[in-house]
Formats: sequence, C-alpha cells, structure tokens
Amino acid sequence: MRLTNKDAVEKALDEVQAKARARCLNYEALTSAATRAEKQLRSLGIPRRAWAGCTILVEPARMANSYRGVPLGTYAELEFRNGSWHVVKLFRDAAKRWPHGAPGRSVLVLTDAAKAAIKPLML
Repeated sequence: MRLTNKDAVEKALDEVQAKARARCLNYEALTSAATRAEKQLRSLGIPRRAWAGCTILVEPARMANSYRGVPLGTYAELEFRNGSWHVVKLFRDAAKRWPHGAPGRSVLVLTDAAKAAIKPLML
C-alpha cells in the first residue's frame, strides 16, 4: 500500500500492533523515515529514476542488555516504486539489544543501480 494512503497504513499498523503499548510505530514515524531517506538520496546526487527498489528498514527502540524478558517491537519495511514509497511489511518481533539501550532507527538500503548513480564528490 502507498505510504500516502494514511487511513490504510494506520489500519494496518493497528492490526499488527493490536494490544501492544510499547515500542510501537505510528504513521508519522514512517513518513519521517521516508522524508529523511529522500533527503539522503538527494544529497548523494542519485536521480529519482534510480530510487526504484531502494528500501527503508524502520526498527523500534533497542532495549538495554539488562532488560529481562523478550521485548517485542514493531518493524516496518518501505520500498520506493512507481514514484512513491510503499509499505511492504509490517510485523512485530523481538526488539534488538544494546548495551545501554538506544532509540529506534531507520536504515536506507540502496539498490545496485542507485549505488552506481551516486555522483562522486569534486574536490
């Protein structure tokens, strides 16, 4: 589903997160990740036509190693296709661990075509 379809995205998030109250994602977190990714792609000088297939992995906050139990968090995967970002996957899984905990993050994964289109810096 397209990320611009707010109602459908929020409905899917509600279904995935059901009764969860911690380490949840919302629509604003997904749109913010897409905006940051577009800014990164532009700063690398990659033309928009080469963005096709690039993905964003949105992860929940990571828990401290001292936390007992298995904390669950909501993960999302967004993909750029047909000129816009699409929500490909939404799921809950065990949140990652970090020595003192860490905030959630989004990771931009480039395709080979996008990597080839990066403009070199002129010094």
